[in-house]
Amino acid sequence: MIAQKYWQKNFVVFACITLTFALVNGGGVFAHNIRIERPYEAAHGFFSMFFQFPRATLHQFQSNGVTPIPEGGTIAASAVMLGASLSSATFAPLRLQVEVRSLASPFAGVPTAASGILFFTKTGMVTVSGLTDGSYHWRARLENAFTGATSAWQAGGDFTVVLREPIVLVPGIAGTI
Repeated sequence: MIAQKYWQKNFVVFACITLTFALVNGGGVFAHNIRIERPYEAAHGFFSMFFQFPRATLHQFQSNGVTPIPEGGTIAASAVMLGASLSSATFAPLRLQVEVRSLASPFAGVPTAASGILFFTKTGMVTVSGLTDGSYHWRARLENAFTGATSAWQAGGDFTVVLREPIVLVPGIAGTI
């Protein structure tokens, strides 16, 4: 178990990290606590040594969160749900961050939407709304809500939004547009 506590003293922010674990040795179980109090920057680095982000498999769904959007698929809605299935339950509070851009635009490295806190779960979903007609690509990463550390970006997929039916032009027939 890892616990963190923060406080301020003489304008310096301190962090206390307590690691609790058990060792099994020759039939006996020995509990150990390691308590480290350091200025926040040093403690932040220490905590990062023990934390590994779980692997994620990314998914794209229509706004109902159930109907999958195939890679390069087309939807007739201004919102999508983007999700991640994690390889293991999260024991640190994480956020799923996504960056959605027009297919013609490069990624900027800035999340455009984020989930709530993911804790003791293996799935995360983010709703992205306000999409207009066009093709989009997206990517995702995980953020540790304790430390602010982030995983590497992972490619998600792409999809096209078509909000109105195309207009059919038929030459020579009155009443068509």
